[in-house]
Amino acid sequence: MLERFKRKRAEFCTIGIDLQSDGVAVAIAQQPGKSTSTRLKCDFLPCDKPAEFAPVLDKLIQQRNLRDQPTVLVLPPGEYNLLQTSTPALSNSEMRAAASWKIGELIDYPAEQAVVEIFEYPESGQRGKERMLFVVAARAANIQDHVNQLRQSELKINAIDIGELALRNVVSRLPENEQGVVVLSLAERSGLLVVIKQSEIYLARRFDLGFDDLMLGDERMFDDLVLQLQRSLDFFESHFAQALPAKVLIFPPDKVSGELIMHINSHLKLDVEPLILEQLPNCSIEMDEISQTRCLQAIGAALREKEVS
Repeated sequence: MLERFKRKRAEFCTIGIDLQSDGVAVAIAQQPGKSTSTRLKCDFLPCDKPAEFAPVLDKLIQQRNLRDQPTVLVLPPGEYNLLQTSTPALSNSEMRAAASWKIGELIDYPAEQAVVEIFEYPESGQRGKERMLFVVAARAANIQDHVNQLRQSELKINAIDIGELALRNVVSRLPENEQGVVVLSLAERSGLLVVIKQSEIYLARRFDLGFDDLMLGDERMFDDLVLQLQRSLDFFESHFAQALPAKVLIFPPDKVSGELIMHINSHLKLDVEPLILEQLPNCSIEMDEISQTRCLQAIGAALREKEVS
């Protein structure tokens, strides 16, 4: 399985790694020479114990000769909080410190044990609304554990990302990015809904409903998903005073039934389509069937660009 990852050392690449409950999703993005096209090779490496992913990953790194290559790690969803807070009139460094203080009562561990990063929330279309920030908080000890494991594989850690930003990096490559799009990314028993427009995250919401639930064909599950969508779109419309995104993209495509698409379309009058990674513009992607379901966020991490992250 790992043989297809072999490459010549001269080729520069960026590695995206997404730690999951039962394995590691890996995406390797290469842009040969002056080409504007990106080659992506993806795989999912099963691992029974997430804490023991280092040896599994190390085997790939050694065989593929990826040592010292820039790497972006996506934190598991249970290891960080994505919060919102008002924006004080301060410099970026001062805003980070102020945000760290304000989120202390919103996390279940001491604020001094947290690593805090911020990114801007789009401006509201309503006059007089206070400017907001997205604040990401994660335990410093958990991040250090992951960094230590990646360093064992001799990877160069460029950044640590979250799933919401990884999805943004993928959508930034799509034509729908300009007008705005709703992305529904489904795992077995959970989902992530993100509204993205012009490479900015307007809304992000997680919920306890996944493709295992939807594949039961229970109409109540479809209704629950429609309700999540409706609440999110209502908030978008009221807070930002903008036209609603016209399209919903659902991932993974192999778990998206025609019945679900029709159900959403009939209730919300939106254009609903599966998100098919192989159709990303200016990208050629190699992946097997399992990777198609598992590697969305790893691809987003590998496509991380300085100007949008």
